[in-house]
Amino acid sequence: MEIKGVAVKTLPKYIELKYPYIFDNWLSRLDEGVRDNFVTGIYSSRWYDVDRFVRRPILIAAEMIYLEPKNLAWDMGEFSAQYALNGIYRFFLRFGGPENMIKRVPFFLQNYYKPANVKIDYIDADNKKAELFFYNFVKSDDVIIYRIAGWGYYTLLTSGAKTAKIKIKALEVLNSKMFIEWS
Repeated sequence: MEIKGVAVKTLPKYIELKYPYIFDNWLSRLDEGVRDNFVTGIYSSRWYDVDRFVRRPILIAAEMIYLEPKNLAWDMGEFSAQYALNGIYRFFLRFGGPENMIKRVPFFLQNYYKPANVKIDYIDADNKKAELFFYNFVKSDDVIIYRIAGWGYYTLLTSGAKTAKIKIKALEVLNSKMFIEWS
């Protein structure tokens, strides 16, 4: 699986801003090629290996700060959304509301991940609930899906939701469901 550079760029920025005391040591523990790219710059439009450039760096950072990898990935997802959704994008999110943001999830993921196998099972705007089905994607306990959930959580709040809940349920090896509720 690959991830777009624009989504990778926030990872070293997150570590440097939130955990500056581990930053240099964290960099030194990364694969040389990854470290070099993080230091010299990630190209926004280029595709990178998700395991080398996201999963492993998250797991290394989580180990260093004694934090559950899923929680760190979720927080990184929120940080990435804050970084990505500023200026004019924030206006469009507020204009469309949570339901419209959820309708665009497959489009967003196709722009950030390949392959991005996700479909909307349903959106119930009246009861403010939705379900997304991730198939042939990643395991339900993978840090990648938690990073996506954190991104979605922040995006729901930015799009006008007062509260948001996102839960992930395993179905089969690489299939999972994301249950979303908002008010």
